[in-house]
Amino acid sequence: MGVLKFRVYSRVEVEMPIHIVSQGKKKPIAAHLSNLSEEGAALIYTSPIRITHRINFEMPLPKVEQPVLVRADVLWVRPIMDDGQQVFAHGLLFNRIGYEDRQRIRVFISQNADY
Repeated sequence: MGVLKFRVYSRVEVEMPIHIVSQGKKKPIAAHLSNLSEEGAALIYTSPIRITHRINFEMPLPKVEQPVLVRADVLWVRPIMDDGQQVFAHGLLFNRIGYEDRQRIRVFISQNADY
């Protein structure tokens, strides 16, 4: 794994479990991120999430006590195969994230180019 450098913000390839917090759902929805930058991420989930849909999720970072809280917009979605199953990759753009949480992501990316 490594840092993807063709974007404005470096992205780190990850296999990071997250929990989508949805209004109207009692339990958080499990999904995972396949890459992460300061401004966005790629989300992998079993069902497609509508483009322009806004999601909230908690992202645990290693060595950080509290999970990072993020609100993001879905920019694109496409079907992919993951371990022989069809799932959906989603491009996320973070639109609401606290300064301290963004700093934690920045530090994580700079320290984990080989995560």
